[in-house]
Amino acid sequence: MEKAGAKVDELFIGAEPATARNTLQSFLQANPDTNYIFTVAGWSSPWAWGVANEMKLDPNVDDKGVTVLTVDEGPVSIEGVRAGHVLATNSQGFWLQGYAPMEWLYWNKEFGYAPQSNILTGPVIINKDNADKWAELVRGVFGDKAYDEQNTW
Repeated sequence: MEKAGAKVDELFIGAEPATARNTLQSFLQANPDTNYIFTVAGWSSPWAWGVANEMKLDPNVDDKGVTVLTVDEGPVSIEGVRAGHVLATNSQGFWLQGYAPMEWLYWNKEFGYAPQSNILTGPVIINKDNADKWAELVRGVFGDKAYDEQNTW
């Protein structure tokens, strides 16, 4: 980000909701020019959006206010995108992270093959254009009940 000329502040908010929200609120009050919040855990994106919304910082995805981005292809991340609260998230290719190593282990044991380089399983950007498809895919993996329970929006 520095090479692109973007100022970045790293803020540790923790995993306890009230503390995280208070920390983020204090930061945003002290830094009113903040225009993006990137949460490094999908489950914290509703907290970031909620704080920005309560502070009237217009965090819904549009061309004004604060914009929230997050990670992972979990239900909370995908549903945040679908609701217009999160600009984008990503997938690391969780299905390949389990499948590809088993395939390589088999090939190595049976034929002596070994990977010659790192194996890219992602990232895939999930945004408004493909979030419905991702919701369907992840719901199929998690099941309806677990998917709905993990959506904290």
